[in-house]
Amino acid sequence: PSTVDPSRLRARIGTSHVLYRHRALVGATLTEATTGAALAGQRVMLRSRVRNHAYATVATLTTSARGVVRYVVRPSQTTYYRWVYAGTATNQKVISATLRLTVMARVAAGLSPHVVSPGAFAMVWGRVAPGVAGQRVWLQRRVHGTWHTLH
Repeated sequence: PSTVDPSRLRARIGTSHVLYRHRALVGATLTEATTGAALAGQRVMLRSRVRNHAYATVATLTTSARGVVRYVVRPSQTTYYRWVYAGTATNQKVISATLRLTVMARVAAGLSPHVVSPGAFAMVWGRVAPGVAGQRVWLQRRVHGTWHTLH
């Protein structure tokens, strides 16, 4: 009688936080669980979901000679990732642990003119991405090494 060997799929992520639309590397290593031998040439799916949505397949990749897969993501909101291996006649199906990638807002600001004389006026502008209506933004200035919120 043939046996199906248990598989292990170890997921990893380059960082737990990323700026809006910036890149993060998500990876995994597929091995035979008992011996630790790499499972090369196997198809593995990267699946993701955002809050209140089901998992969807992002990519299907083939493991390297060392059982490794890697994929670059650019999320626009906090996203959960997991890897799925469908298994074969000799290796068991396995789903990795879930990884959370928190997306932080990207803030840009400017001052015009760049040099301001004492008593003169200047325009301060800012942009937050992703734009979400109703979110509060505070303007701060640094005085003697300490940040103070302007009211």
